[in-house]
Amino acid sequence: MSSYKHFDPKVIKKRKKYRSKSASTTHELYVLKTNRHIVAVLYDKSLSRDVTSVSTRPSSFVKSDNRLKDAFEIGKKFAELCKTHNIDKVYFNKMNYKFHGIIKEVVNGVRESGINI
Repeated sequence: MSSYKHFDPKVIKKRKKYRSKSASTTHELYVLKTNRHIVAVLYDKSLSRDVTSVSTRPSSFVKSDNRLKDAFEIGKKFAELCKTHNIDKVYFNKMNYKFHGIIKEVVNGVRESGINI
C-alpha cells in the first residue's frame, strides 16, 4: 500500500464510483485526508485526469495548531487555483467521508472564496 491515500488502488476505485454521480459539471473537487495532511484535488471529467491539487504537505504551507484552520486555508487556496483555470462551478465529491469537521471546513473555504459548489 502506498504511503499516500490518493495512490491507493482501493481509493481510486471508490473515486471512480462516485464520479459517475456528478453529471451536471465537468470539474470535481475531492478531499483526501491523512493523520498529518489534507489534500484538495481538482479533477476534470472531460480529460479524465487530475488538473491540480493543494496540500498541507509542502514546506511553503505554514501550518497552525488547529487543523480546522488549515483545512479552511486549503479551501481558499483551492478556490484561487480554480479561478486561475477559469472555473466557477465545481461538483463536490465527498467520497466516503462524512460532511463535518475538516471536510466541511475545506468546502466552506472554497464557498467563501466565490466558487459555486
